[in-house]
Amino acid sequence: MTCVDIDKCDNELFLKRTPTSDRLLAESELRYPYEGSKTLMHVFDSFDDKALISELLNGMHAELPEKKTKKAK
Repeated sequence: MTCVDIDKCDNELFLKRTPTSDRLLAESELRYPYEGSKTLMHVFDSFDDKALISELLNGMHAELPEKKTKKAK
């Protein structure tokens, strides 16, 4: 299973940087969603364009590694 890395903090949307997100959201600011986090792309008004959302999520899905399964204890 592959997951698109999305983080919502304080009613703000953040995405992991991938080649697709860098290309499609080049204007987005990099921020720390919470203390001690990695920088993520801050996205807040780019989601009115459904074609953009589709291209963004499909591209990120293809670029991110599959989620590692946890070993049973």
